[in-house]
Amino acid sequence: MIEKTYTKPDPLDVGLLKSEINAAMIADVDNIHDESANIRIVMDVSFTAAQETILDTTVSDHPALSSYKAKHLAIMDQGIQIFIYSKYDGETQKSLTALHSIALTNRKAHIKDYIDWLDDLLTRFYSKKTTINDAADKAAVDAVTWDWEAEFGPTGTQTVDPLITIENTLDISD
Repeated sequence: MIEKTYTKPDPLDVGLLKSEINAAMIADVDNIHDESANIRIVMDVSFTAAQETILDTTVSDHPALSSYKAKHLAIMDQGIQIFIYSKYDGETQKSLTALHSIALTNRKAHIKDYIDWLDDLLTRFYSKKTTINDAADKAAVDAVTWDWEAEFGPTGTQTVDPLITIENTLDISD
């Protein structure tokens, strides 16, 4: 029986690491023990120095779960920014905020539809972000999906984009 211990900088996806080791070494890893600061690998086979190098390289090159999460979070963050800006560019967002701050009843109610839509969208985004951050493994990260247009577009399944514009806001009398 061979046992090796590696220091790990982050939690690893143990199932993925096991399959990578098995594929790289063409040998079965009996146990991978995910300990607080280390990962301990127990194998029931003896192996050559070359195979030991393969094992060392596979473990050290394995992406940490936090890196995997960060990549997904960055993609989701970029996606929501693109989605919001495709509906309401920066100038429109600033203008609606300014108009809301000085508007009276009718315009304020009109702009509130946009604010409610944005609030629901961001609440959903941060909920998905928390789910990714709390994920215990790669599969749980991959299970978090999003399609902002399908959920929050003009025919969305969540809060529907109210299609507020500066023009239709200014057309409302207060």
